[in-house]
Amino acid sequence: MQCSPDFEPRNRNMKRSFLRGHDENYLITIDYGSDTDIDMDWTPISETPNTVGGPSVGSQEAEPGVYDDLSHTDSTQQPDGPKSGYSNKDTRHDDTEGVPTIIEKKFLAEKIVNLKTPSERVNFIKTTVSESLPASLNDLQQDHLDRLARAWAFKTVAKYQKCARRMSFFLDKEKQYLDGYFVLPKNFFPSERTKRRRVEELEKSLSPEDPGDLVHAVSRTLNKHGHPEAARIIKKSLSPSKQQVILDSLSKPSTTPTPYTAEEALSLILDLGLTQTQYQRLREGANQHGCPLYPSYHEVQKCKISSRPPADELCVTESSASIPLNSLLQHTASRIVNMQNSVLLQIFASQHICEIKATLICSWGFDGSSGQSRYKQKSSTSFDDSSIFATTLTPIRLTAANGTIIWNNSSPQSIRFCRPLHLQYIKESQEKILNEQKYVEDQIAVLDPIEVFVDLGKTITINFDLRFTVIDGKVLSAICGVKSSMCCPICEAKPSTFNSIENIGKGLFTPKPGRLNHGISPLHAWIRLLELCLHIAYRLDIQKWQARGPVLQASVKKRKEEIQQLLLKEMGLRVDFPNNTGSGTSNDGNTARRAFRNYEEFAKLTGLDVEFVRRLWVILVALTCQLPLNADKFGEYCFNVVQYYLTLYQWFPMPASMHKILIHGKDIINSGIIPLGCLGEEGGESRNKMYKSDRLRHSRKISRTATMTDIFNRAMDTSDPLLSSLHLDKRARYRKQLALPQEVLHMLECPSVPTTQEFGDDDQQVEPDENSLDYENEIELENEICPFLVKSPNFEFCYIEVATVFNVFLNPWNSIKISCNDCPENYVGETGRTLEIRVKEHNRDIRLVKDTSALAQHIVNNPTHTINLKDAKIIHYETKYFARKFKEGLYINTEQRPMNLNDGMQLNPIWTPTLIPLL
Repeated sequence: MQCSPDFEPRNRNMKRSFLRGHDENYLITIDYGSDTDIDMDWTPISETPNTVGGPSVGSQEAEPGVYDDLSHTDSTQQPDGPKSGYSNKDTRHDDTEGVPTIIEKKFLAEKIVNLKTPSERVNFIKTTVSESLPASLNDLQQDHLDRLARAWAFKTVAKYQKCARRMSFFLDKEKQYLDGYFVLPKNFFPSERTKRRRVEELEKSLSPEDPGDLVHAVSRTLNKHGHPEAARIIKKSLSPSKQQVILDSLSKPSTTPTPYTAEEALSLILDLGLTQTQYQRLREGANQHGCPLYPSYHEVQKCKISSRPPADELCVTESSASIPLNSLLQHTASRIVNMQNSVLLQIFASQHICEIKATLICSWGFDGSSGQSRYKQKSSTSFDDSSIFATTLTPIRLTAANGTIIWNNSSPQSIRFCRPLHLQYIKESQEKILNEQKYVEDQIAVLDPIEVFVDLGKTITINFDLRFTVIDGKVLSAICGVKSSMCCPICEAKPSTFNSIENIGKGLFTPKPGRLNHGISPLHAWIRLLELCLHIAYRLDIQKWQARGPVLQASVKKRKEEIQQLLLKEMGLRVDFPNNTGSGTSNDGNTARRAFRNYEEFAKLTGLDVEFVRRLWVILVALTCQLPLNADKFGEYCFNVVQYYLTLYQWFPMPASMHKILIHGKDIINSGIIPLGCLGEEGGESRNKMYKSDRLRHSRKISRTATMTDIFNRAMDTSDPLLSSLHLDKRARYRKQLALPQEVLHMLECPSVPTTQEFGDDDQQVEPDENSLDYENEIELENEICPFLVKSPNFEFCYIEVATVFNVFLNPWNSIKISCNDCPENYVGETGRTLEIRVKEHNRDIRLVKDTSALAQHIVNNPTHTINLKDAKIIHYETKYFARKFKEGLYINTEQRPMNLNDGMQLNPIWTPTLIPLL
């Protein structure tokens, strides 16, 4: 009977077999250490102590002779037959530990992809790996290495071809695959059973009376083979004082901390608002504890300077700082292109083009703020630094000419993307507003497209679409030439005409040309409608708009004080109290959002109609929502609110802010392609508070010019698109996630941009509010993000049942997450079983190397990795099938490097950035 070295017996009860080869008889000893550990030892019969006829099958007298292993083959002791000591252990088992060579996989990949034939690639791998091994290979090992090299070369070349044969893109995309060294399977060298047998034979042959003799012999052998460090450790192991030290060092985890890059450290400094001294103390503390995580501040400073526009483009005086609009846009666009480099390379490869024409949509505007600190600094000119007037710009979306979304700002109302254009310590006035508008529009008129280099021979040409929307009602009235704040700045109608529905069809409310392009100022809409409700509540007893006479005025004053005290006591809201700065009141966006969110209690305390307050809240949520709205549905809802308002409070004229929303809201939505919530002014308003804090904490006080330079540079750093996108997932935990009202869900529609694939991960994360910078008090965002599930591709929505303790335990449907101990990949799956049962099933799949198991395939592709099944956790409960599958797809999309074999349910890329933060 002839047997090959790959022989694998089917009968696992067989212990010994007698086989006859071509020229000699061999005794094959088969030992089963486990289900996947099989040792086959070949011994010529002539070397056994039995008779010439050979032993019978199953004989207990036949014992194997002296065997050679794969790494030490002695041809003089073995016939020309199958080699001895071959371990047929399955390399796909999760307990397999690979044998690394000194050859990097990246080096092998770069070489073999340039070779023409498969045989050349295999021979190159075999030659390179063989030279790196400490001993020569026998024939069996050569065959095994040939199979490994052939399989690895085929897989690597296939990945290279999928990357359009572009080396830079291949190295970037397959970075994890190419990381590390070429690993040989554990069975490539002697098995553990063979090693134990050889140790037993060595112990019998030596049998020293003093264990020190054996230790001395081992030390000399290690020194002889070039391992002096190991020899020293062996010598020290007999010392009682050193044994505990060695044990303690072995028990400590051998994890090596991954240090921050300079960009990550800079982003961390900006997130936490650290000063230079605070960062250096943090770094010194980490280094003293043996954890060198943070780079030196010198490296961070170099990264900071390289991420700013050239210093010679800044124009700084004692009271102002500015940068040319063209320079700011060019710097912003280049940082976005740098961040989305892999996205652009995929577009180039998929469309077979060398140039992309794109448009960067931005919003800009200006706003004044008082209450700035006054410093005792010398000045060549006299000016008041208690007020600041800031002009800002926010990038919204980068879109290719064919409609492909290259980059989308998921947090357009965050200060982390609100970039400074012109800062001035001057009081806001109508003259200043008009001058600043002319200053910026003159620069917009002469803007030229810019060309940004992406890769060798590949460029992107970017045009700019700037929207003048970062303004409040006062600025809008000034630029529209409306002198009275009580008149509508869009149609110039007077307050006396607002409360007549008949005027809508008479053309009195027709918008003036060009006045629908300035957005709707969502933040100020919350405040103005809150003040509307308060002013109506103060006058409910007299039901008159104007309280004339001491009796009516006293009644309104008394009613106002009662409502103020009730709101402060019951809801913790301070309304209509003057600020300590001497200008403005305590009415702000946070107060308005809290009041309208609790509309029932707010209406009860103020005496207003609950349904009226709730409808105002619905409109405000729709305006703030960063999802596209159907203009017709929104206009219809607003018209119904107008009718309802007139039936309740006909005696109180509608203010201009409410008229603008209810009458012109539909036309404003139709005038733009970007949702109104993305073009708001909250980023600019919040940025005004930062200038005061930056001047105090992060600026030099040696001169006013130095102070102004540091304030402007700090604003540039904190608004850099690339730096602001590094820690989006970490800052997202501070964001409040609230449900959209059902009426708002009915107003949503599919946006007019094509549903094309979006590349990269930037849109998979949502930016929290600006106060994650640790400067501000807690701010509640007005963005009410929808946590409900998309029901079908036409973007209809539905409510889902809230999970209760009863149905969670009765129907344990949930989503689970399992991580790898050796890489950042995670597995996300959904199951109807308990966590304990599902973990046992995954463990079985890994052991049996199931092709349908993502965890098992991960071990096959990475033999040295292990799965952290002990820390598997449930990340969501869901009893409904569609919702469970949908959320599973969302969770997979949140992972930077998912382990799953597929992406789960296919989701529309336009809605993914909005729904992912709800998880």
